[in-house]
Amino acid sequence: MSTVIRVSILSWSAALLTASYAGLLPKMDPTFIATVFTASAATFGINTMKKGGDEDEKKEAPKNDETVVEAPLEPPAPEESVTLILS
Repeated sequence: MSTVIRVSILSWSAALLTASYAGLLPKMDPTFIATVFTASAATFGINTMKKGGDEDEKKEAPKNDETVVEAPLEPPAPEESVTLILS
């Protein structure tokens, strides 16, 4: 019975997200429904997050022994002032 409820919630949230993205529900904010969809998918062991970190870790850049030091920003030039001497 619990599986039927989880599948129903997953189907309901997927249908609402699809309708929202298709433009059939223009005033609906899909943020909450996307959270419900993600949580119900996770109960089945489905990970909806993008795998971005795995490939980046494998492709490490070659290590250089050089240390890069950024130069401090130069202070702004003082504004020119004009002094009037009235006699």
